[in-house]
Amino acid sequence: MRESAELVGARAELDVIASLARLPDEYTVFSDIRLSAERYIHFNGAALRSAQIDHLVLTPAGVFVIETKRWSRKFVESGDYHDPFDQTQRAAYLCYDQLRRQFGKIRVRSIVACAGQLPFAPKNSHVKVLAVPELIGYILWFKQPELAPDRLLQVRPYLERFVTA
Repeated sequence: MRESAELVGARAELDVIASLARLPDEYTVFSDIRLSAERYIHFNGAALRSAQIDHLVLTPAGVFVIETKRWSRKFVESGDYHDPFDQTQRAAYLCYDQLRRQFGKIRVRSIVACAGQLPFAPKNSHVKVLAVPELIGYILWFKQPELAPDRLLQVRPYLERFVTA
């Protein structure tokens, strides 16, 4: 019996949640974030006001926006999907913009956690593509603190407002 695309995607997201649970205690993981701005902003020539984020990790080194994909080769070859690189960059930019307005500049990095196939990334993409087991090492690699503990305590409740689950 074939599993639905939704079930396959949900399992991939659960795998990412399980992986991110191994991060240190001072890292905060949010899942199923729905960001919305009071006004439209422009990103890559398009209006942007809202974004759904699978996972967001708040760390002393900044914020990581993670989109999870578990696509089959057949699905990728069909071309019938929204560009995951653009989707992730747009979400990260909206997150950056919202945080900047509230707290000043906070670095936001973009990741696609891939548990299957992806199309090729555009040349100008700033999205890091990682297999799920690579997530922890990549996030922990950023050691330079950019957010003081008191700033983390301010940002955390702000981001919690956008959690939908």
